[in-house]
Amino acid sequence: MRKLMSFVPVTVLNLVVAVAITGYASSAAAVDTKGVIAGRVVDSSGAILQGAQVQLQSKGLTIASNERGEFSLPDLAPGNYKVQVSYVGFKPYETEVTVAAGELKHVDITLEVASANEEYW
Repeated sequence: MRKLMSFVPVTVLNLVVAVAITGYASSAAAVDTKGVIAGRVVDSSGAILQGAQVQLQSKGLTIASNERGEFSLPDLAPGNYKVQVSYVGFKPYETEVTVAAGELKHVDITLEVASANEEYW
């Protein structure tokens, strides 16, 4: 009887560890199915452009760059995306970005000042 009692706690412990590892692997796999496009918006002199409008065309999502000129577009299914960036007084910028599952795609964007006869936002 004593041998049986010492066997039970070890078996239960092994079962708990196996379930915990399986649960962790499942949640880690779920996180890796989405990607992120992130970056920074600056002008040609390297000055930060806070409030630049960053638009993800296929999702109709528009966000503004933060006080450091940074932006993040999370929770993206793998695929190709068109990113458009605009800021008052600057030429609009557009680029194609391919995102893979679990990937953080970093995109640094430099906007050029629009000339006096060009009208952008």
